Amino acid sequence: RDQELRAFTRLLEDFPEKRRNLRVTGLRGVGKTVLLKEYQRIARERDWVVVRRDFSPRLRQEPDFAVAISAYFREALELLSGGEKLKAMIGSAARAIAEVGLPFGASLKLKDPQPTSVLEDRLAKALKQIGALAKKQGKGVAFLFDEAHTVYDDKNHKQFPLGSLLASFVAAHDDDDDALPVMLVLCGLPPLVGNIHAARSNAERFFRGVEVGNLPLDPKPDGALSEAALALVKPAEQAGTIEFQPGLAEGIAVDIVGD
Repeated sequence: RDQELRAFTRLLEDFPEKRRNLRVTGLRGVGKTVLLKEYQRIARERDWVVVRRDFSPRLRQEPDFAVAISAYFREALELLSGGEKLKAMIGSAARAIAEVGLPFGASLKLKDPQPTSVLEDRLAKALKQIGALAKKQGKGVAFLFDEAHTVYDDKNHKQFPLGSLLASFVAAHDDDDDALPVMLVLCGLPPLVGNIHAARSNAERFFRGVEVGNLPLDPKPDGALSEAALALVKPAEQAGTIEFQPGLAEGIAVDIVGD
């Protein structure tokens, strides 16, 4: 997956001047989750704060989604180092994050105005606070969500978890005067593409799309192993547990990918 990893690295390097999110789709078993873990490693090596989680169908309801996202935002806030000079910013971000998980209509009884009643506004407010804090420290914050196809909007029941999340990142990225280093990576099965379009018709322009398929089976011209075979051989070599005889790895790869 060298091409995908290089592309992700370029996305990180372009922030915050060029802000793009990432959508990764593909069938089960092609290595999307492994790729997501590599994204996490690359981002952390470049001093980004990374929060990686799995979505699930239970998050289709806005109240449950709000509670989960507030926890993810709070984790990002905790990972951002802070000093006495940033105490006020950290406190403001913490309050905004707390509002996300509040039942609608509830109040924190703070000096700040009453929490907004629309989820996307709460998320945008909290995300901007996180982004501002990260920018102050010269860092970026990446949220990596696997199984993202399981969460989508339900207009019939007035549940808009995915649309609210997308709107918050659009709001954080749309302000050219205050370029915030926050990135969203959504990974899932192919229906994710349609879910994003249905939630926010213009959201696709904020994403770089990556379609993940099976690794190539064709051996390289110089006689080296195919990428599919290398996916078996390299981990085995690193673990020091299995030594493949000539041709065996290619044969196994053909059986796996061919199925």
